[in-house]
Formats: sequence, C-alpha cells, structure tokens
Amino acid sequence: MQHFFLIWDFHCQQEWEKLRFWDGWKCVKFFQNPRPWAYANRDCKSEDSHLPAPHSSFDQYQFYNHVRNARLPLRATWLGLKRNWDLTWIEDHSRINIVDYGFDNWQIEYPDPTDFYAAMRQSDGLWSSGIGKASLRFFCFKNASEIQLIGRSNQPLLFRNISK
Repeated sequence: MQHFFLIWDFHCQQEWEKLRFWDGWKCVKFFQNPRPWAYANRDCKSEDSHLPAPHSSFDQYQFYNHVRNARLPLRATWLGLKRNWDLTWIEDHSRINIVDYGFDNWQIEYPDPTDFYAAMRQSDGLWSSGIGKASLRFFCFKNASEIQLIGRSNQPLLFRNISK
C-alpha cells in the first residue's frame, strides 16, 4: 500500500530569513551598510521588496524582537513610512495611509512635522522622525514563496513552487 503526504511550507531565498507576521510569512534581509532613507528604499525595491511598515501591534512586536534579538549595533532602522504631500503618513510601497491600519507606535511628541521619513528606535521600538538625512542600517521585507512538498513513502519528495 502506497502512502502519500503533502506538506505546505514557505520559502525564502538564500540570505533572507523567514519571519511570521499577521498577514503571513515574510522574508527579511538585513543590509549592513547605512544608507539614507531614499537609497535604502531603492535598494529594497531592487530586491523586489520594501522597507518594513508594521500594520499591527503583532507586526511591531515581531519586527522589534527580530531587530533586538539580532544584537546588531543599530540606534534605529528605517521604516517604509513617509510623509505624503497632504502631511499624512503613508506606507511607501502600498501608498496606504497608516491611519487606515488603526495602529502606530510614535514616540511622544512625534512625528516631527518637518521630516518626511520614519525610523524605529532599537532601544524601545518606538517610531521617530526628524532624521531623514541620516544614514541607517535597514531591513527589506517581501512575501515568502509558498511551496508544496508531495511525497510517497520510500520515494524522494517532489518540490513544487506554487507562488504567483
């Protein structure tokens, strides 16, 4: 009697780490060289990814713990948030106003009305602005690839990438 099994998993490319968020698995890559926000954003886009923009307290917790547990010498890391022409804060890659998520994590007396980019402080995970011309290390995020592993007892696994 043959036994079949099916395993669903999510996969990230080499040099990318898999991390769970409220809307599914993400691949996360750390960039060691500090860059201004615009260059960091461009570097992420060149990797088909984006700077992180937590949508919920769960996302914030996951990302902050990832940054903190990495024990990296960071004072802050860029977020994928920028001030729009109408002074609202939007998620850069989706153009969605962050107010629509019902979640933010600004430190007291922020965001700074004179700056256009946001960062997350490593010390406490709070968001700040006012450092737009600074160079910071950063992370890029993208969706993990969904894979299916199909197998039969005593035979090698068949790998199928079913992502779009």
